Amino acid sequence: INPSSDKKFLEIDNSINKRENYSNILSNSQQENCFIKTAILNINSRGVFGNKIGDDGCVSLVEKLAVQPNHSLTSLNLCWNNLGVGAGNAIGIMLSTTNATLRTLNLETNPMHDAACKSMGLLMSMRSSPLVLETFMLTWAEITEDGATGLEQVFSKCGGLRYIDLSYNNIGNSGMASIVCGISTHSINTIQHLNFNSLQLTPGGISAVAELARKSSSLKYLNLSNNAIGDVGCCELVEALLTNK
Repeated sequence: INPSSDKKFLEIDNSINKRENYSNILSNSQQENCFIKTAILNINSRGVFGNKIGDDGCVSLVEKLAVQPNHSLTSLNLCWNNLGVGAGNAIGIMLSTTNATLRTLNLETNPMHDAACKSMGLLMSMRSSPLVLETFMLTWAEITEDGATGLEQVFSKCGGLRYIDLSYNNIGNSGMASIVCGISTHSINTIQHLNFNSLQLTPGGISAVAELARKSSSLKYLNLSNNAIGDVGCCELVEALLTNK
């Protein structure tokens, strides 16, 4: 951390793979009175296998942020870190109990499964006011329609979503209906970018997406690649776009 910079950048590379080492780095920064007043906290992958901080490392991160009263974290990148249910619970607590400045959350390529999403959703449902989260990425996370119900709760408590990427999950038709319901609660006229690539959608799953496309005044990008929507789904989507006012 560079305490003389207005935008401080904390990067923990792939040599930090244990909770103990990770916690010590944050503790040292506290001892130096270098609060995380940053634009970006990047714990991104620098190698094929990522950092692998795991659930314990994620819990430690959330605990440290909770006692940093002056942090103004806006972007948290935890992709490729072997996060699971424990991480989902920790992140849910962080999102549900704070009015933080967090705008971007990247959880891509972690085996979080349905349980982590449901945990995040349950905790987020306790928020009394929407969280102003703009970007949410959760690709390759092994999520099915069951986990999508948790994401519905997460999205319904976000007040200005602009960018969502859920590609390469097994969300399916009913899961997509849940996702769209959550987005529509507060973000129907702020959402701009939706990546629904490879979600195992069929024509039956396009109705919810088409309804969102029909009503949204902000949507600019919609990716439905590698889904079996067929001619019927395509026609329904085009009709919705043509009737968008």
